[in-house]
Amino acid sequence: DRAVRPQVALHESLDDEADNVTVQLYLTSFEVDQGTQTMTVRGSFRTWWKDWRLSYLDPWDEPGRCKGSSLHQWNWPSSEPSDLRIWRPDLYFVNLRDDLTDDVAPGSTTVSADGGVFQTRFMNAVYECSVKAAKMPFDSQTCFVEVSSYAYNYHHIVVAPSDDGGVDASVVDGNSQWRIQKT
Repeated sequence: DRAVRPQVALHESLDDEADNVTVQLYLTSFEVDQGTQTMTVRGSFRTWWKDWRLSYLDPWDEPGRCKGSSLHQWNWPSSEPSDLRIWRPDLYFVNLRDDLTDDVAPGSTTVSADGGVFQTRFMNAVYECSVKAAKMPFDSQTCFVEVSSYAYNYHHIVVAPSDDGGVDASVVDGNSQWRIQKT
């Protein structure tokens, strides 16, 4: 049932364990607009979670090999209906001002034999970012993208940044006006 969180399905109780959802923004470009107090971000929004209901016996597992290896996975583009048949966290961006992402933007979902789900979706969005420019050009700004769940609180879904960091800006050094100092 795609409407039931994995931990609820496992324990048959709404008060049991929370589902852990890991997130990361893979940043390919960004712009900060002082006039509108916004930050435009382009890249991919990545999410990871486990759903034991999706685990399967990997036919390539042999005695002595690690079970549930991720060498063989189920993959499908997010535009296919099968993407809608699995439970997905109901995440949204709290400080989103405008979503510029095309409805048919590329994305994919991967399910591993151990029930691990990885979903990535292209994003092009504008977020609120309070820019304080009193010491221009020596200012330092802090802009963020806040992620939360629509229907669940932290007792039900724990949203946490990836171990590699909540933002991967490894392919972006900055632009003509702004430089990323840390993520």
